[in-house]
Amino acid sequence: MYAYEVWNSVPQDLTHEVLETAYVQEKRLYRQLVSEMAANLRKREQFLLKMPRAERHALFQPLLGLPNFEILGQNLFITWLGTTQEAMMVAFLDQLGIKHDGHGYAEGFPENIDADKLKKAVEALYAAYPEAKVNVYLGVMERVSGVSWPALAPLLKIKPAEAEKN
Repeated sequence: MYAYEVWNSVPQDLTHEVLETAYVQEKRLYRQLVSEMAANLRKREQFLLKMPRAERHALFQPLLGLPNFEILGQNLFITWLGTTQEAMMVAFLDQLGIKHDGHGYAEGFPENIDADKLKKAVEALYAAYPEAKVNVYLGVMERVSGVSWPALAPLLKIKPAEAEKN
């Protein structure tokens, strides 16, 4: 699944959390975000930077759901996942028996995965973590890993049309 598709299903509070993580942890990435959003909104960066961050992030979300922001949106998710969601990533990889560095980064992914094992691992994640966070991880993980597991897509609970917009 493309990152821009995932952005279309992310609730407002999680959007703020993801972008706030970039603001705190990856200043260069956040500056790139503001720069690209300013250009698209035809606003000066300073105008956007004077807005309260939560309001600014709410303004950015619809744009991150566009295909032309795929790479930026993916980088924002990767930063958030690696910075704040280590436990979830480790749990998933452990459930699947995939070797990783102990922080949720896999050394490699199998081309094929047992569908029952995958289903159990996905169900365990949804049971243990907030649905929206699991959706982001699973929605982006397959694309970033470079593998295609046909059994994964039907297990996801991503519903763009029903996205919660606070």
